[in-house]
Amino acid sequence: HFRITNPHPVFLALRAPLMSDHSTEETGNENTELHSVNYEPLPHNTHSFHLEFFDPDPEQAAGSIRSKLKDWEYPGEATFEYLDPPNDLEVKNKPLDAAPHLLGQWTSTAISGNDITSSCLYVIGAVAAEAGMLTPFVLLTVVLLLYCFRSVYTEVGQALPLNGGSYTLLLNVAPKWIASLAACLTILSYVSTAVVSGLSAMTYLDVWEWDHHHIVISTIILLGLFALLNLLGVSESAVVALFIFSFHLITLTILNSFAFYYTCTNSTVFLSNWEHAFDISQPVKAFAFGFSAGLLGVSGFESSANFIEQQKPGVFPKTLRNMWVCVAIINIVTSFLALAVVPIDHLLDSNDTASQNNLLSEMGKIVGGDWLMYLVITDATMVLSGSVLTSYVGVVGLVRRLALDRCLPQILIQKNFRGTNHFIIIGFFLVCTSLLIILRGDSTSMEGVYTMCFLSVMCLYALGNMALKYKRGTMPRQIQANWLTVIVAFLGVLTGLILTVVRDPTELMWTAIYFSVTLLLVGIMFIRVRLIRYSMFAIQVILLQRFPRLYLRFAEPMKEWARKLTKQPYIFFADEDSLALLNKAVLYVKENEQTTVLKIIHVFSDQDNMPSKFVENIKILGQCYPTLKIDFLAVRGKFGPEIVEYISQNLHIPKNLMFISAPGGRFPHNIATLGGVRVITSGKSRRVQL
Repeated sequence: HFRITNPHPVFLALRAPLMSDHSTEETGNENTELHSVNYEPLPHNTHSFHLEFFDPDPEQAAGSIRSKLKDWEYPGEATFEYLDPPNDLEVKNKPLDAAPHLLGQWTSTAISGNDITSSCLYVIGAVAAEAGMLTPFVLLTVVLLLYCFRSVYTEVGQALPLNGGSYTLLLNVAPKWIASLAACLTILSYVSTAVVSGLSAMTYLDVWEWDHHHIVISTIILLGLFALLNLLGVSESAVVALFIFSFHLITLTILNSFAFYYTCTNSTVFLSNWEHAFDISQPVKAFAFGFSAGLLGVSGFESSANFIEQQKPGVFPKTLRNMWVCVAIINIVTSFLALAVVPIDHLLDSNDTASQNNLLSEMGKIVGGDWLMYLVITDATMVLSGSVLTSYVGVVGLVRRLALDRCLPQILIQKNFRGTNHFIIIGFFLVCTSLLIILRGDSTSMEGVYTMCFLSVMCLYALGNMALKYKRGTMPRQIQANWLTVIVAFLGVLTGLILTVVRDPTELMWTAIYFSVTLLLVGIMFIRVRLIRYSMFAIQVILLQRFPRLYLRFAEPMKEWARKLTKQPYIFFADEDSLALLNKAVLYVKENEQTTVLKIIHVFSDQDNMPSKFVENIKILGQCYPTLKIDFLAVRGKFGPEIVEYISQNLHIPKNLMFISAPGGRFPHNIATLGGVRVITSGKSRRVQL
């Protein structure tokens, strides 16, 4: 009985769908039947309606919906089972890409530090071309911003100690398509890293004064060489990375020592350069554009998060600290000494790109002679080539994870006789080569693409940290970055991203082109079942009446393909029988995964204390979501790595297709020991008092 106040006539349209998961499309717009409407006018412009409804049986409605599904769309009948594992379960589960030995502090720092410390070889010249003598102050600002990200990455690494960086973070706190967006940007960042590092290495090696075309060709050869090494199974070695890292630090120490002595004994260039510091007509603009170019110097800071599972406990925060200290000392000190040795006129000349790209080798020749120049060239070639190898290793791991999560085609997981993923390696080489050729080896444009991709990933990482605080606040971690730090970090990289676009809008065009191609491939994977359904409908309209045999030839393989795609089961471990919690899990699966089978598993140790409404609530969900088969499995035992591994082997379901609620502070296990299980809800259901 409704009482409505309205000075105008009221027309009330009633529509009550039976199902709650947007079933108006699935049910053919079957609505609750309106039995009667009695209208009675009341004084003071008030109208009264008496409504009576007839609501059909929900189980009958769900059955009628399933009866309308095609044979390949029918999910099957739900099952309710009990599983009693043996008492002596062994922990056999390992991370998806686990290493046999965990890495220590310095080997982990070397692997990730080669990327970030090698940036001084090209970023100082790029910043000096924009900011001139303000370069040290610009790089100091970048270092302070990087300090904010130390706590951001540390908090995420302690809450989610899983490989994958920003993709894994967003996969556990946001919808899957947002995580895939970050993955596409990360892939493009790896592409740009390989191209920029390879081109910079060949530019430093240019002691024979090659022309630009020879440098591009030599860079392609370098990319092909590392592709061949990866195809043969020669991946990154922690010992080799430590040697390169140590050699790089020793070389920079020698270079800066000679430069400091040279400045103390010959200050003519230093004083002459500082006179130009007051000739900058627009210092704010110069500082801003220098800041956007200087952010290229912190690329690689996120690389430690990509192999956090291979590090010993407690090592990850130390690697972040070590990288920050290295980049703070190297970039600021080296930039100051370089501007005290090399005439600033060469760096400010936009046509003199050689002086900008070979700044440190030219600096070595001035302060120490040819031997120091060749030492810097050797160091630059080694460390920048190591960054190319790191890019190959990183992109192979990320693309494999995307393929395992069904975001990319499964063919990419295939391995050759050497046990390497040849499709990923060859595809990465072709993409890098095409980018190098299309941009004609223009290092400035590629550095812009590199910076935009890297800063976009950093922005998403900061947003992911905010989502982690809000949606996964119960997950245990020892260090939490305060909100002000996270906001400053986000605004800092966002400002740098905007300034990069303003500085050269063409960089946005090339970034958008390559990003769109990557995003299109991932997007097709997200809607492939729907595309199959639309294609079958089109084939049916065109061929069924006139060419039935031809229709069957096309339709049957497509049906089998769709059936194969949607029959992959997923698992949600439920610790309580709350209908709200179970419904959240079902909605997540329907919105993010292409499957028709979800298994809800409850692990219990005491049958007497087992929640009693699991079966009842799962039956209700089965009625509400008739296109999804929701099974229930009760497993005796204690939830942990042993149970997860046993269920994965027993049901033949990969652990990365298993979901849990956010664990609380009393959870006795590290989430990494669960082998890639995804967090999709905030834990215990929230009960709202009305």
